[in-house]
This record gives sequence, C-alpha cells and structure tokens, in this order.
Amino acid sequence: KKMHISITLSYKIEGVKIFGSPYTLLYCNTAFQYKPELDDILWSKVPKQVDILITHCPPFGILDKANSNKNGGSKALQAISAHRKPKYHIFGHIHEGKGIQKIGDTLYINVAK
Repeated sequence: KKMHISITLSYKIEGVKIFGSPYTLLYCNTAFQYKPELDDILWSKVPKQVDILITHCPPFGILDKANSNKNGGSKALQAISAHRKPKYHIFGHIHEGKGIQKIGDTLYINVAK
C-alpha cells in the first residue's frame, strides 16, 4: 500500500507566522517529491496569512532556472506566494538560481549552494 504523509510545519513566533514544506516537483526518485498533478492540492495548504514561507521547491519563474535554461519551479507555488504575499519566501533546490529577487512586497531568496 502507498501512504501519503503530509510533512509541513506552521508556527507563530512572537506574532511572526512561518510555514515550511520540504516538497518539490518530481525529478528523480527521492523523498518529498510529488507529481505535477498534485501541485495545486499541495500548495493550497499554505495558510492565508504567512510572513515567512520556507519551501524546498522554488516558485515558477523566480530564481528557478537550471543549467538547461528551463524553469524548475512550481506554478501553483508561484500563484500561492503571489496571492499570500509573504514578507519572505525562502527556498532552494535549483542551485543555479541562487540569489535574491524582490517582487512587490515579497523578498524571494534562493539559498541553494
């Protein structure tokens, strides 16, 4: 039997709302990867009010270009991040996309090394 376990963290520390998720789009057979058809369902779990969003997966089109010059981020995560407008969205996964980009009120930070 296949079992799906949701592993996300949601905290409020001194009024700061933080949400974190280890999931990333499927690219090989390792932990916390999901098929594209689950994209909308997975990222809909991000709370409506979040100050700091921490994800393994980058949002599509934001610091997510790989060596292949293709975007490796999630379109659903990009839409959620744009709608929820966290102060910070910190992510990794795409090492070639490392950097910082401000869009509107959100500072996007790809911390991959």
